[in-house]
Formats: sequence, C-alpha cells, structure tokens
Amino acid sequence: MDLFLLNIFLAAVWMFLQGELRAVNFVVGFLLGYAIIGLSQKVLGSHRYALKVIQVARFLAFVAWEIFTASLKLAWMILHPRLPLRPGIVAVPLKVSTDLEIVTLANLISLSPGTLSLDVSDDRSTLYVHTVDLESRELFCQEIGSGLERRVLEVMR
Repeated sequence: MDLFLLNIFLAAVWMFLQGELRAVNFVVGFLLGYAIIGLSQKVLGSHRYALKVIQVARFLAFVAWEIFTASLKLAWMILHPRLPLRPGIVAVPLKVSTDLEIVTLANLISLSPGTLSLDVSDDRSTLYVHTVDLESRELFCQEIGSGLERRVLEVMR
C-alpha cells in the first residue's frame, strides 16, 4: 500500500509540474511513477507492486467488460417482443472469506445489470443473488466463481 501511495504522490507531483490539473497528466504521471518504482524495486524492497498494479488494471477492464455485455444482454431482453425473462434467486457458494472481499464481490454483482446481491448467509459461505435470466443454477454459480470471484481473490490477496 505504501508503494501505491508513493505512486499516487509521484503522479500528483508530475501533474503539478505540468501546470495543468488534467486527468491525462495524472495518468502519465502515474505511469512514469510506476516505471520509476519498477526500476527501484530492489531499493524499495517490494517485487509484488508491479504485478499487483497489472492485476488491478486487468480486473477493472474485466469488470467494465462484464457490465457492458450485461447491459447489452439486458437491453436485448427488454426490446424482445416476448420479454424472455427467467428470473431466479441463486445461492452462490463463496470462496471469498473476508468482509472486504464479500462486500466487493456483492457490490460488483449488483453493479452488473440484471443481477442483485440480496443477502449473505450467517456463516458467510453463501451469497444469495437475484438474476433476471437464469438458464441454470450450476452455470450461474460457475460463472460467478470462475469469473468475478476469482478475480476479486486475485486482486485482494
């Protein structure tokens, strides 16, 4: 976390040195700071930071893609003349265990159009999710587990 804050600081310094508080200057500064930290890994004593930034970027791209494709699917379902909805509530077994991991997964599921996280079991081993298009409970659980949940674990641990 300290290296991330250092990277943010370097990005802010770059942005102020450019004289314009613009997002593009911040992004360029973040990338320059990332390169500086990457080249200084032995001195700073961390080899995981470079990998973690790449994992987070891939995670954000995956989430954006999932939201985009879910939006298109839901729009098609709404515009379809017969409204082919198959709603259902699914008990999704969880591999995530900490409160932060569970909340992150539940919120990301709710961000995706057509799904809503409803509740977590008392033992925090199951997440109850409502979906507007349920083909198969097993397939739904597999998609959550191998997609979003796996990536949440990759980023959080």
